[in-house]
Amino acid sequence: MDPFKTAAEVIPKMKAAGADVLVAMTHFEYGDDVKLARQFPEIDLIVGGHEHFAITSMVGSTMISKADSDAKTVARHDFSRSSPDAPLQRHFELIRVDGEIEDEAGVAAVVANFEAKLDVELSKSVGKTEVALNAVAEELRSREVNLGNFFTDAMREATGAEIAMMNSGSIRSNTVYNPGPLTRRDLLAMHPFGGTATKVEVDGATLLAALNNGFSKIGESAGRFPQVSGMKVHVDPKLPVGERVGEVTVLGKPLELERTYVVSINDYMLAGGDGYDMFAKAKVLLNAESSPLLISVLEERVTEKIAIAPQVEGRIQFAGAEVPLTAKKVPIILDTDMGADGVLGMLYMLKSPRIDLRAITLVNGLGDVDAGVENTLRILSLTGNTAVPVAAGQPRPLEGDRAFPDFWRKRANTLGGEETMSLLPEAKTAPFDGQAEDLMLTQLRASKDPVTIVAMGPLTNVAMAIKQDPEVISKIRKIIVMGGAIKELGNVDKPFVGIENSAAEWNFYIDPHAAQVVIDSGVSVVLVPLDATNNLPISPAFVQKVRDSPRDATSELLLGLLNSVEDGIEGGWFFFWDTLAAVASSRAEIMATYPVRIEVDLEPGPTIGRTKVVETGGTEVRISEEVNPEAFEKNFLEVVLDL
Repeated sequence: MDPFKTAAEVIPKMKAAGADVLVAMTHFEYGDDVKLARQFPEIDLIVGGHEHFAITSMVGSTMISKADSDAKTVARHDFSRSSPDAPLQRHFELIRVDGEIEDEAGVAAVVANFEAKLDVELSKSVGKTEVALNAVAEELRSREVNLGNFFTDAMREATGAEIAMMNSGSIRSNTVYNPGPLTRRDLLAMHPFGGTATKVEVDGATLLAALNNGFSKIGESAGRFPQVSGMKVHVDPKLPVGERVGEVTVLGKPLELERTYVVSINDYMLAGGDGYDMFAKAKVLLNAESSPLLISVLEERVTEKIAIAPQVEGRIQFAGAEVPLTAKKVPIILDTDMGADGVLGMLYMLKSPRIDLRAITLVNGLGDVDAGVENTLRILSLTGNTAVPVAAGQPRPLEGDRAFPDFWRKRANTLGGEETMSLLPEAKTAPFDGQAEDLMLTQLRASKDPVTIVAMGPLTNVAMAIKQDPEVISKIRKIIVMGGAIKELGNVDKPFVGIENSAAEWNFYIDPHAAQVVIDSGVSVVLVPLDATNNLPISPAFVQKVRDSPRDATSELLLGLLNSVEDGIEGGWFFFWDTLAAVASSRAEIMATYPVRIEVDLEPGPTIGRTKVVETGGTEVRISEEVNPEAFEKNFLEVVLDL
């Protein structure tokens, strides 16, 4: 029924029946909740969902309350009146659900019973893989991968179809499964949606339209990118959308537009998901209800084969394709403010076999630029990387004089204290003769390959380089920015340091104008906001792994940095902020991304630096999501400490 008409009918009845407080439970988008509150001001509270992140607002006298998804938080509302005619008194609290809350004994027993049963079933090995299975989101959504071939081959075989197609967004987990046993838990992680393998009959023209839809967002990490079986497809990304698919062969023969083909697709595509609405007119041979569960199809194939070894076979070929960048060293310029988390990221970049670190520029942020340059040169001397050039940026943001607290800056300038500084040798080289933006431009102009910029601080230096030479953006592959807060609150007032701003993240707060310049530059921007980094606290267990590692100059420095922020680690509020951006620069499996349009709040006041999501206007960037904490920590320790 129409919810607004229904509300108009039932609210008077509820009031007539003597209701003191009216609560509406909805699953609307926030805009519709606002509409409901304005249309029916007699509603005291709207408890909603849909957005997956916490929202609390007042619309007139109506409170709209949404807690986070996946039981991260629970919203508690208490209402009271001192007398029947007195105003309604409210108390609201958003309670974080974590290990500090004790389990209710009865519920815990029931949960434990089912978890024990489920654990037994999900832990059962169903077979093994002889090769590494690639479930990395960024790669699944940009090229043929062996796991996509495994999925579509299994669908094609199970349904008896001639060919198979599947949108890459239906393959999840964003990780790499190393050779070895495969469990039911692994398969469910790969496809957690409960989808089915349907079968349809379409002509070649419809199939071509479906393929063109699949390749319509190349380079955007879109879930519609197709994985295929029984076909070979030639794609030219430079052609207009809808015309990118060239030669197509089906079972070794050229595609015939008028011929009928039997195709297996998942139920999501059959329902028109990811733009595959061309299948709405298909003749359905196996519908969603009568087709086999995709998880069952995968399990049967693994069990039957005992050991699987899917390969990349050239099913999807790109015109003028080069070696994927992930197979080469990634050329990177690091722009950092030398906080402890940023130094961890620098150590990772210096040791990663996948990274070609071209330059390091120091930005005014958590630390002063001059101290940052000196500390960087000493770290490069310690690690044997003195060939990497280093330059200092401007000592203030593009506009204004916002700054980190002095006591934080002092800690960053000394890398936590004299004990850590004593681990570093004197610098063996001098800094670059010029400003940070000059070094950036020099490196970009000289590079044969597009360069990735990893920004671990305010974006002052990057913005100045772009403003000085806008043409240089053609040499930038992308900019990975640790900054912003999309669904999470900002962190400028956490812990409170005398600045009333709960909306902005620190890096965007310090120089919001630079952030806006970079976002609007036309360069591909990947934002690593608090939403992603808040899933990666530095834990005491991680520190212990470092403490237990073999001692050398790098591990001693790493341990010294961690000891310097022990209060934050023990308190649970110190995260791998900058470090995540560093690792993700060369390891796509660490996090997936999604597109969103944003703008930065530039108005002076308590929200300056806020990252605003907008429906129209703004600029599209990619936001990190689905961070894989286990893969992150494992890769960091392997690279930095050879564990």
